[in-house]
Amino acid sequence: MAIMLTKPRILAYSRGIASFFLLGCLVVALYYFPVSYGDWRFFFRPAALSLTNPYQVKGILNPPWTFVLLYPLALLPERWGGVAIALLSIIAIAIFLRSPAKLLAMSASAPFIFVIVLAQLDALVLYGLMLPASLGPLLIMIKPQGALLTVLNRISRHSLIMFAGVFMISILVWGFWPAQMLRAGLVPDELRNASFFPYSLPLAPILVFFGIRQKSDACLCWATLCVSPFFQMHSMLPAIACTIQETKDWRIWALLSILSWLMYAGHVGWVI
Repeated sequence: MAIMLTKPRILAYSRGIASFFLLGCLVVALYYFPVSYGDWRFFFRPAALSLTNPYQVKGILNPPWTFVLLYPLALLPERWGGVAIALLSIIAIAIFLRSPAKLLAMSASAPFIFVIVLAQLDALVLYGLMLPASLGPLLIMIKPQGALLTVLNRISRHSLIMFAGVFMISILVWGFWPAQMLRAGLVPDELRNASFFPYSLPLAPILVFFGIRQKSDACLCWATLCVSPFFQMHSMLPAIACTIQETKDWRIWALLSILSWLMYAGHVGWVI
């Protein structure tokens, strides 16, 4: 039976071909991009390959199911694993923002650049924000420094049962891993700490109030940063992405990108 090539079908095929072409170009660009994807290379990949004891790798501050998810990528050649993380991050941001203009604004921010260059996991939190409430919190928690309080808008009977089940299984497999995680992950590094804690604490209750009342993930992401004693610049990505997603004024998007770079430059200057 002959397939009728109607105009909508031709457009759909054309978009599919263009998407695959752009995806291929992006993979090639990420592979030859002159960076080492350092955080994947030195932290996440070794921890995933040490799946039975990921916290023997110093600097790891992620729950163990993070490394279960990363394990297939860790089996790839080192650089291809970094490319995969960077690609999944870009796809997550693009799907979350659903706007070329918003994606462009996001890509100009400091956290976006650091997430791609380092092959960090902060953008993967956005998948958690898009998933159903029963599954989302588990992905949100893979980088708790930047978006943990967004689970307040996702608390339900199903989400609590899911989290309790996964948590209990993880305790049986890895022992009391929260203590191990804190010992491995809380490595003092003032040069990379972008937190204003404890001076930012008074803002947290206000942001939580509006975040819950208005169902705003942006407010809850900023509240999370306010109560975090330690986070790096790339942990601001969920907060900036949620703010851009929830607002329509391009001037706010541009301001966020500019402020992220000023904050980075100023912080480095203060430390030096």
